[in-house]
Amino acid sequence: SNKYGPGGNKDKVSTDGGDTSLLFEAGDKLTNIPTQINDRIGATPVVGNAGFETGCVVGNPPAAPWTVGGASNKDCNNSVFRTGGWSVRVNNAYVYQTLNLKSGFNYNFSAYARDNAASGPTLTLLISSTAGGGVTYCQAATTATVFTLVTCNYTPTSDQTVYLNLMAAGGVSFNGYFDDVSVSIN
Repeated sequence: SNKYGPGGNKDKVSTDGGDTSLLFEAGDKLTNIPTQINDRIGATPVVGNAGFETGCVVGNPPAAPWTVGGASNKDCNNSVFRTGGWSVRVNNAYVYQTLNLKSGFNYNFSAYARDNAASGPTLTLLISSTAGGGVTYCQAATTATVFTLVTCNYTPTSDQTVYLNLMAAGGVSFNGYFDDVSVSIN
């Protein structure tokens, strides 16, 4: 593994008697720490374009790795967002991406969701076996009119690929928004 000392000097580790920060390159296996930590780091999938900040153009679908599904609107929005400058707007539709999970880890999925009206759609974070449905592993929903954190947990019993879906259903003339999607291991 590559070790970095203060100032980013490769292979130079300081022993200044205080707290010393070490930097590691992506993919490096950490040494001199419990194996469980390396296993945990390798098991944590990354949600791509989690805040919809990359490649968004108003009215266009969100950029990869997001894919769109459903009959109605699912596009980038820069007028209603939680952080950054973008969110995804869904209306009787969904966006999704796949994530690879490792057996035996408890995954916590989360997203911020917001309806634009009290009678708007139900916004759902759904972890499932296929895009837009299939076997449901976990789900959480809201109809809040302010950005609200929705979370669900799932522990797979074998390594598997799941679909992380952000869905809005039931308010044809109203929009729902999602932002700041994440996954972590508990």
